Amino acid sequence: YKSLLESKFKRYRFESQIHFIDNSELNRDFKSLQQHLVELATKRRLADRIVDSSMVELIRHVCHLSKTLEVPTQSIQEFSEIVSEFGITEDVTEILDFLHSCGFVLYYKNDTRLKDVVVINPKLLTDVMSSVVTLRHRFVGDGMLHSKDLINVFSNFSLSQHKMFLKILEKFEIIYELKSDYVNGGESFLVPCM
Repeated sequence: YKSLLESKFKRYRFESQIHFIDNSELNRDFKSLQQHLVELATKRRLADRIVDSSMVELIRHVCHLSKTLEVPTQSIQEFSEIVSEFGITEDVTEILDFLHSCGFVLYYKNDTRLKDVVVINPKLLTDVMSSVVTLRHRFVGDGMLHSKDLINVFSNFSLSQHKMFLKILEKFEIIYELKSDYVNGGESFLVPCM
């Protein structure tokens, strides 16, 4: 299995090193993983970042928000206001880059469709993807997602979030928007994995 996984990871440009954790060799395997994570953090300059007490409090607040916000996204302006409440004067995009790199938020400043959206709850992304890529319903069974079915597919989420979800799914190439669907009178999206 190891070589199969490694070939898949290389194909999708993930980090090339995979760590398998074996219960019989637990300490050795975790040490190897820990060493690799430190190397990655250093390479990406995460380890050079000074995390002061106000940043720690901001991270705690973000974690709290991820569990309590009804709409787990904010505009960059809203997030800027939160950052200023903690007395942090650093550029908000640099803070978001750091929080994104650490996995606390999702923020894509280079994507014109998403540059004003901060996803406070990264787990949301897996929930959104599993709403589309699923066998629990047949709204996407033919590999097509039609706008008329969005209310059913995203039934666990507020209507105001649907457009943002579609943008995120397009970013990760889970769906592809097709030209206007004249048959169904709305947008359609190709879902290749279905």
